[in-house]
Amino acid sequence: MIGNRAPLFQAPRPAASPLFGRPVAAPVAAVSPTPAAAPSGLLLSLGDLGGVDAMAELERLAREGRTGEAASWLTGQLGDVQPPAPALPSLSTSGLATARMAALSTLPPALASSFGALWNVFDAHPGSQAQLARLCERGALQSGDKPALLSLSEMVETPRAPGWQGEELARQTVQLLDQPDETISQGSYFTCAASNMQRKLAAAPATLTQLVEELSEPSGVTRLGARVELARVPGSEQPDDSGRNAVNRLVQNALMQAGRGNRGDYDPARDRFADGGRGMQMRELASLTARAEGVDHLYVHHETASNREVRALLQGAPEGATFQTAMFWEGQDHMLLFQGCRDGVVTFFNPQSSSQGTMELEPFLRKVQFVLLPESLAAGVELPASHTYRAPAN
Repeated sequence: MIGNRAPLFQAPRPAASPLFGRPVAAPVAAVSPTPAAAPSGLLLSLGDLGGVDAMAELERLAREGRTGEAASWLTGQLGDVQPPAPALPSLSTSGLATARMAALSTLPPALASSFGALWNVFDAHPGSQAQLARLCERGALQSGDKPALLSLSEMVETPRAPGWQGEELARQTVQLLDQPDETISQGSYFTCAASNMQRKLAAAPATLTQLVEELSEPSGVTRLGARVELARVPGSEQPDDSGRNAVNRLVQNALMQAGRGNRGDYDPARDRFADGGRGMQMRELASLTARAEGVDHLYVHHETASNREVRALLQGAPEGATFQTAMFWEGQDHMLLFQGCRDGVVTFFNPQSSSQGTMELEPFLRKVQFVLLPESLAAGVELPASHTYRAPAN
């Protein structure tokens, strides 16, 4: 907790506080999805199962909730046919048919048509089909006031703003939700803070997918929580020098614009605000995060005087809690997404390398400059007022 003397978030940051968002290495190439291995015994062509009639039969049985009959029917069609060798590196057509059937068995009728529309659009991309099926089997696309499946299908069925392709956005969003740590990337831009916000949103597929859908509509305006309006940044449709894909540009640029404070509009071609600066400042990020998540946040400056307390915040973070940490990383300022600390080892997401990493707590702590977290996660920790700043949610 913080005492009455703790300054508000508008207070000047310590002189040592940098701007955060600097890339720390050359951009990495985009990661292509790796489809799951085909089920044993199912490496057959669609023709072996009667062509498109087989696909229709599987879908009909799944729609009617008769998954047991579907499995029996498929087994009967396969008979004693053995799979060819060697095994294919990705799901075969019949393997995809089985994945499709399994996914349809998880869907209510209202969402089955959305799944079917996406499946057909992804016909030339079996890796995307496999990811779509996998997400449905995990239940990731069916929940929320507006399930992600509906937003994804609207991306491909309704017009997008000029320069945006619905199929491309839908496939990239599916890949992002299935492999967030490998797909979300800041590339060579100073957007690590926005990338970490995007990574947190990936844990709420309905929210993130609706953002992509509505930002790419002709109006290009949506909301993140009750207090943050997001707008598509003009020029984001154009590939830039960052190496980011379309979804990463769309979401990250909108977050940069929303977090700009008083520095003027964000220019995605130059990765700069109107004042010439790059990357979000800590107080800008703290304000945006608090308003987007709807809860008061604290950001704590890590120095010798606050070392014990910052260590306690990292060690005491509950299971599943994630928050941003400002680091001096590989010789430069950078933002990581803290994902937990167990048995003295910190797990984190690094948006520059598009990867999840681990590090022992003490060397990690030596690199920390700030932690930004919901105030509720600091309950029971007596934070020094001189190093603690509050960002209100309203």
